[in-house]
Amino acid sequence: MIQKRRLIGGLCAAFLFALGIATTTCRAVAAEEGANAAAVTSNAIEKIEASAISGQTLLKVTLRQPLANLPSSFTVSSPPRIAFDFLDTANASGNNSKKVSLSDLQSINIVQAGGRTRLVLNLNRPSRYEARLDGSVLYISLGGAAASMAATSGAGKPRNAAAVAGRSSGEGNSIQNVDFRAESSDVARINIDLSDPNPLIDVKRQGSSLVLLLQSVKLPDRLARRLDVRDFGTPVVSATTTALGQGTQVVIVGRGDWDYNVTQLDTSVKIEVRRVVNDPSSLTSAKEIQGKTVSFNFTQPVPVSQMIGIFQDITGLNFVIMPGVSGEIERLKMENTPVETAIDVINRMYGLSMRRYGNLVVVGKATDLAKYEKEAHDLSVARQDAAPIEQESIKVRYRPAAEIVAALTGIPLASNAGSGGNTYGTGSTVPSQGSGNQAQSSPSGAPAPGKSIISARGSIAFDEVTNTIFVEETRAQLNKIRERVAALDLPIKQVMIEARIVSVTKDFSRTLGSKLSFIANPSNATLSGTLASSPNAPPGITSTYGPGRQTILNGGFNASAGANSSDIMLSLLNSSQTRLLQLELSASETDGSSKSIASPKILTQDGRKATITDGQTLFYQLQGGTAGPTTVSVDAATKLDVTPQIGSDGKVQLKLEVNKGGVGTVTTNAGPSVAKQEIKTNVVVENGGTLMLGGVFTEQESDATTQVPLLGDIPYLGWLFKQKAKNRTRSELLIFLTPRIVTEELTLQ
Repeated sequence: MIQKRRLIGGLCAAFLFALGIATTTCRAVAAEEGANAAAVTSNAIEKIEASAISGQTLLKVTLRQPLANLPSSFTVSSPPRIAFDFLDTANASGNNSKKVSLSDLQSINIVQAGGRTRLVLNLNRPSRYEARLDGSVLYISLGGAAASMAATSGAGKPRNAAAVAGRSSGEGNSIQNVDFRAESSDVARINIDLSDPNPLIDVKRQGSSLVLLLQSVKLPDRLARRLDVRDFGTPVVSATTTALGQGTQVVIVGRGDWDYNVTQLDTSVKIEVRRVVNDPSSLTSAKEIQGKTVSFNFTQPVPVSQMIGIFQDITGLNFVIMPGVSGEIERLKMENTPVETAIDVINRMYGLSMRRYGNLVVVGKATDLAKYEKEAHDLSVARQDAAPIEQESIKVRYRPAAEIVAALTGIPLASNAGSGGNTYGTGSTVPSQGSGNQAQSSPSGAPAPGKSIISARGSIAFDEVTNTIFVEETRAQLNKIRERVAALDLPIKQVMIEARIVSVTKDFSRTLGSKLSFIANPSNATLSGTLASSPNAPPGITSTYGPGRQTILNGGFNASAGANSSDIMLSLLNSSQTRLLQLELSASETDGSSKSIASPKILTQDGRKATITDGQTLFYQLQGGTAGPTTVSVDAATKLDVTPQIGSDGKVQLKLEVNKGGVGTVTTNAGPSVAKQEIKTNVVVENGGTLMLGGVFTEQESDATTQVPLLGDIPYLGWLFKQKAKNRTRSELLIFLTPRIVTEELTLQ
């Protein structure tokens, strides 16, 4: 009997030591074991005293013998706790727990396992601490400095000057490494190594993310990164570390239903994310029992309550049995049966049901649990209906109050031209505040466009001038509304978008031509004056042709290659000037290039559309029939429409439309044409990265030949009677985009 009692006491103490807490279930057994163990340990905790002075909580732990070194300690952020481990030390204080309720300290637990004792300080909120050893007395200060602690305690200069301090300032503290480990498909761990111990950590769960703020802990640039770990199959999708002011923020994004535990020991911070059970009435998906099997062979009746106790030892969970659970299992034999199957069979046999709350499982009759839950729900509703209505005004700093109200009520704003602004559907009339706008829950039976946080008894209004929200609600609902407003009213990041629209054009043209003319005068008339039949007559030659004069070959064929061409002309006359032979050669070549760069820049908020336009507007008159002519306008401008969206990974998603317009080269009766190039797309770009959206490449080629019929087709000789032109035009449009997230940090030097 004594051995059995000691075994149970040892198991209880070990279980409590692992949890870092103490319960009344095993208090008597653990106290007896602590008294027995005190005889074999060299030291013992005899007394613990707590007091509050000047807003600080001071603890004095008196031991039987002096300690050589400070006990090892670690902190837990959720729930906030500080634990000290005393080696080779027993608990001789006579208590396993002590309720304090002083400032930051809520209670004290003392748990002994074998020759080691753990002192656990249960806090109301995370707090810095400092420990100092003076002989056989350990002084612990919460929220204060060692100097004030020593002076208040009346102790002289401590003989052991070493101290462990949870410093809020974290001077010189920095992150050394961030590591991810997948323990299994249901458990993931993120380890953060620090240069100094005991930082002040603020842990908060926001939706599907877990946010840790390490105050006054610097983050090296090499560790400012995002770890994408979705491929490991754990509840963690990613872990992102970023510098936030003088501290460091760690954002862990999870998936599914999960729970977490944050532990800090010396210079190491460990975050454990574990998948939890979706159904609170079922344990079949609990990690504690997956893969475990049991074997039973009971030939004598076993009480159901005792069977539940066996499952408690197997699963390691805390079971609470409700009144009404009775009966005995006459005979039971199971061989290698999964634990979840065994639990389900016994529940069905005796009409039992379970509800799990974290590591606590409540077992009772299914009807009793359903009745209890219904009564609890009815009581909660009755309390809410009987709660008094209070008024409160909430100042919105970063976003328009109308947007916050729309998010709280789930009702989109409806435009109203009156001075009252925007109004929501209301169940009853409530006077608005000043010139503000009002919103209430939808009337009974009316479908609500969205889920509202405002109860049927409450109302909400806002004032656009002061950007203030006015709420009339119960105290419980006011707390929810404040939390929701705090989560929505955050500084909106800004994005600078820079676009480069590059247009490059290259032209090349070449023209080569010749002309041969022959003029005859059979009547031997004298040539003088200008050769009217030749557009390019030799200088100084004039002609007064009479009726008998004629042109043998075409003297009017134009061989000129253009205004910028180079012409060479050769003319031959006979001695009597009755015949003229004229040869003209012309050639030209043009090579040109042009480049046009437009760089529109625009700054906008995350999720807000922005537009920038640069150019001109053309007006055209159109015939309108009997109504007369009408005037329409067409923009010939460079325009950028963009809507940025900053992702959780730091990348920027852009919904954009880029237009490049200008006056075209074609002219009609209505006016000049408009040349337009446009791109519409959605892209994702890294912060500060440059992306080429696309380009339009155009190439035009033309070859033209002008000649005298028949004569121009004669081989070789035909070049004297024709002109050939060649044109090449190449144009290319490229669009580059660079988004940059604008950060505003104030660093105190």
